[in-house]
Amino acid sequence: MNHAQSPPDAQPGAAQAAFQLNLRHLRGLTAVHEHGSISAAAGAVGLSQPALTQGILKLEKLMGQVLFERRPDGFVPTAAGELVVDRARACLAQALEMASAGSG
Repeated sequence: MNHAQSPPDAQPGAAQAAFQLNLRHLRGLTAVHEHGSISAAAGAVGLSQPALTQGILKLEKLMGQVLFERRPDGFVPTAAGELVVDRARACLAQALEMASAGSG
């Protein structure tokens, strides 16, 4: 299969939507997981609360899953959220490793 093509079972536009993500989305996701709140996570990653909220909603739409339960005491990851956070952390670690290798 040509790498530029989507797998036949992929939803139309899914591949293009995935490339609209950036490292900020992933950092924001992991920060919400770590801090349990949008406000604390936004401060930790240097984003506004509305920008981080929009990023989480964008990820949820892309994944077709709710990633966090919104509760009065904060954000709690769903099973899908835990999986996506684990993968986001791995992606961020890989990006950091590649950046470190490139500067050395």
